[in-house]
Amino acid sequence: MSDWATNRPADRSGGSARVWGVAALVQAVGDTLSARFASCVVKGEISGFTRAASGHGYFTLKDEHGNASLRCAMFRRALSQVEFSPSEGMLVEARGNLAVYEARGELQFVVEGLQRAGAGALYEQFLRL
Repeated sequence: MSDWATNRPADRSGGSARVWGVAALVQAVGDTLSARFASCVVKGEISGFTRAASGHGYFTLKDEHGNASLRCAMFRRALSQVEFSPSEGMLVEARGNLAVYEARGELQFVVEGLQRAGAGALYEQFLRL
């Protein structure tokens, strides 16, 4: 049996790699993402939109090819400012910031504003079936 402490991976400087607690690592990743992507706009197709009893909206933005997706949360106050009802297949531009939902260690895009950008390519393909 090997001794993990003596076989710990090295960091870039050749010393022992830092040992992180789960919460500390998730928080550090979240802080880094929040700083780097403090305000950005993402264009994608809405999938799986749900409105919770709290009034918050949750959905996934997918790229036009369906190769990538991003979980989104839109809190009640921001959602109340949207002048349309977000729905399946709608192509939108979402303004917000990246964050980590620490309880699950999941990446999410916190949406502060939403505007229509047309019909999504994935939804158009579905309609042609």
